[in-house]
Amino acid sequence: RSHRAPPRSRPGPAGSELFDPRMSLPRLLLYKIDFSQSFGIVLKPFHGRMVVRSKSPRRVAEYGPSIKPDPGEFLVMINGVYLPKDLDYRQLLGMMKGALRNPPAELVFGEDTDFTGAFRAAESLAAASRAAEGENDANGAGAAVPPPNRIKDGAFVGPTPPRISIRPPRRRHYRLHFSGNFGLVLSQFEGRLVVKGKTPARIREFGEHSKPDLGDVLAAVNGTRVSRGDDSRAVLFLLRGALMSEHPAELVFENDPEFRARFYREELGREV
Repeated sequence: RSHRAPPRSRPGPAGSELFDPRMSLPRLLLYKIDFSQSFGIVLKPFHGRMVVRSKSPRRVAEYGPSIKPDPGEFLVMINGVYLPKDLDYRQLLGMMKGALRNPPAELVFGEDTDFTGAFRAAESLAAASRAAEGENDANGAGAAVPPPNRIKDGAFVGPTPPRISIRPPRRRHYRLHFSGNFGLVLSQFEGRLVVKGKTPARIREFGEHSKPDLGDVLAAVNGTRVSRGDDSRAVLFLLRGALMSEHPAELVFENDPEFRARFYREELGREV
């Protein structure tokens, strides 16, 4: 008996493909909403997906604050057309505008607890960073404390040096890319997330003395700054989302000899 291969899905509009219901979507809940006049949502790219950042005041006033979609949930389909990862934002806006020309526009959203948690954590940290920048601007150029470290456009910018420096700052920062197994044990110390240990698998693969060093501080995740006193759960959500992505996660670590010495004495019970 001959066997025929399963039929292939027909191609959709340029740059898209029909959604294949057989694809594996672990922990993902899908739901659809029909829109007639306007969408009333703000979308933002995150880890290759178009994610709901907020709902318009008009949509909330008309349907209530609990109306779907919620921030952190992402757009999966428009009128039956599956949206591939890393879709161009302008192309998405064109598809949404075209869908409303023949209402109702049917949009399918995805709800994933881990993904939503990572997005909200990133938004929370970004908001805290903006608030800190505003506070530093208000302090003026003559403030005694230099502004905190920032990461913008993928480049690390260190603290602003004082006008008169007796010795150069001893802290330094470096980047590492992670894909697959993380292999690090992080611990809280003085309001920072610090490398406390490495797994046997990481030691076997990269060596015992590979970076990051014990006592080094996690300073940024994929360009999002991690500051002293940040909610550790939010940072871990952000870190988990970055490590689950198909792309390597870029982590920035801070090496401060004085901080490491304190960490070794108080947490590890020995000298560096």
